[in-house]
Amino acid sequence: LYDLLAALPPRMAGALTRAERALLVELLQRAEERYESKKRAAARLDFRDLEHRSIRLLQARPDIQLILQNRYEHILMDEMQDTNPVQWRLLE
Repeated sequence: LYDLLAALPPRMAGALTRAERALLVELLQRAEERYESKKRAAARLDFRDLEHRSIRLLQARPDIQLILQNRYEHILMDEMQDTNPVQWRLLE
């Protein structure tokens, strides 16, 4: 949700009144809740889910983390400028 708000061009975000911004936040929250509900109902995961679940797995299972660290000496990241904080966390 906040990623979407942060993606607004500064001129657009600055042009919103407090009430308009609150309405936009509410609409985005509703959309996100509906999306998450439909994903759960369909037993589906999206890329963001996979990223977060991977982090939880590696935190919960240090043995798996060690296996992966030993298996890969280097990892090539394409489009490094587009890497988000969650993806950086996975690389650590």
